[in-house]
Amino acid sequence: MEQAWSALSNVTGLPLTTELFLKSREKQTAQLIDGLVGRGSILRVKALSEREAYGFILASLKSSDELSARLLIVKNQVTWDQLVDFKNSLVLTPFEFKPGNIGNAVSNGHNVVLALDNLDFTGKQELLRLLVEKVFYDGQSIEILTIIPLSEQLHPIHRGGHRG
Repeated sequence: MEQAWSALSNVTGLPLTTELFLKSREKQTAQLIDGLVGRGSILRVKALSEREAYGFILASLKSSDELSARLLIVKNQVTWDQLVDFKNSLVLTPFEFKPGNIGNAVSNGHNVVLALDNLDFTGKQELLRLLVEKVFYDGQSIEILTIIPLSEQLHPIHRGGHRG
C-alpha cells in the first residue's frame, strides 16, 4: 500500500496528498469502505482516467488500517492468478491491466476494486463516478476530482424527464 501510494503521489511536480483526493468526500470514502465489509464483492470506481480512480481508491483505503493491510495492488495476470487462490480474504486492485478471472476471486471471498476510466463500459454498476473540478492548491489552479454517486448524474431523460 505505502509503495503504491508513494509511486502515485510523486508522479507530478507537486506531491499529491490524500487530502487532494478526499477533501469533502467523506461520504463517498465511507461508501467505498463500507462496500468492502464482508467477503466476495466487486466494486467499480470510474473517473476521467483510470489513474484518477486508482488515486481515490488508494487514498480512501489508506485511512483504514484493516483494509490497507489486506489491499494488494496487482500488476499482471500471473500474480493475479496466484493471489486468487489464497484462502484469506484480500482486497485486490488490478493496476494497468484487466484481470481475466475476477469471478474466481470473488467466489474465493476476495473483494475486487476496479479503477475505470469514463470510456470503460465493462461494469454496469459503478459504486462511484468521479468528475473533475478546478480548485486552488498552493496558489495554483489545478483540477481535482469531484465524486458524485452515479444515481445523481443521470441525464434527465434517464430520470424520467423529457427531451427539450
